[in-house]
Amino acid sequence: MIDIEKIVALDVHTHAERSCRQPHDDYRPELDEAFAKYFKSKERPTIQQTADYYRAQNMAFIMFTVDSEHEVGKKRISNEEVAEGAMENSDVMIAFASIDPHKGRMGAREARNLIENYGVKGFKFHPTVQGFHPNNRMAYKLYEVIAEYLSLIHI
Repeated sequence: MIDIEKIVALDVHTHAERSCRQPHDDYRPELDEAFAKYFKSKERPTIQQTADYYRAQNMAFIMFTVDSEHEVGKKRISNEEVAEGAMENSDVMIAFASIDPHKGRMGAREARNLIENYGVKGFKFHPTVQGFHPNNRMAYKLYEVIAEYLSLIHI
């Protein structure tokens, strides 16, 4: 659990950059080149490296992946990997999940599992990258599961 007396800041927007379980998806090499140029490193940090960095800075963070498989075609880092990282680093890390609403009932099942079994505290949607409008009915099954658990999710 995060001790708010010990942290100096909470970063609410941290992307999971590198999986320790699956190979990097080289779907657009030009983005990897831009990342390397901007951050002056070709190596993206793992979840654990990110947690270690934030801990050293006396900061906490919310981490998520972006599920853009349907629209962009990029394989996501699994929500389970992010959530397990948060469980292992609960002093500095909170897990959010990302589920593409195009996944329909499967996405709703995944959300339920992530909340009940992995302690996910929130969800990241990125309509422009995921190719949907937030008011599209195809997202309702996913929204309904999240709404069902709102009173149970405590950070």
